Amino acid sequence: MADLVVSRDSIQSIAQALNDGTCNVVAGGVLDVYEPTIRENGYSGAYRAGIKRFSREPLALVTREDDALWSRFVFWVVIGTFFAENEGITSQTFSRMPAVNLFGPDFTTMLKDSTMAVGSYAQIFQRNGGDVLPQDGQNALNQFLTSPQISSLPGII
Repeated sequence: MADLVVSRDSIQSIAQALNDGTCNVVAGGVLDVYEPTIRENGYSGAYRAGIKRFSREPLALVTREDDALWSRFVFWVVIGTFFAENEGITSQTFSRMPAVNLFGPDFTTMLKDSTMAVGSYAQIFQRNGGDVLPQDGQNALNQFLTSPQISSLPGII
């Protein structure tokens, strides 16, 4: 009896297994099963991805437990990306971000600076697989006024 589950170490080996018929189902990360990725790596046969996604890729920011100030700073930068998205502010229109007094006078432009550097949450999402993974389900938590991420920015000057 042949192996029912075979681990592969590269997208190229997955495409080869699909081509030679030793594989008929691919399970992996979002980018692993994305059709253009499979095709770019040599597979040319029929291919269909299911509509249900079972992701094993929870991504989150992690900060050091012993640096509460830095953790709060990172938290507010992330909240700033949600705020930017909700207000339609992008890396091109970063100057519309409010000045804040969350961390003293040296950091009043922290949200403008971070938005200029990386853009809104939507822009970050799009750059990091947004064409593969739609911004829905868990990836749309900040899109509704009742979302847990929505909050007014304290300290707006």
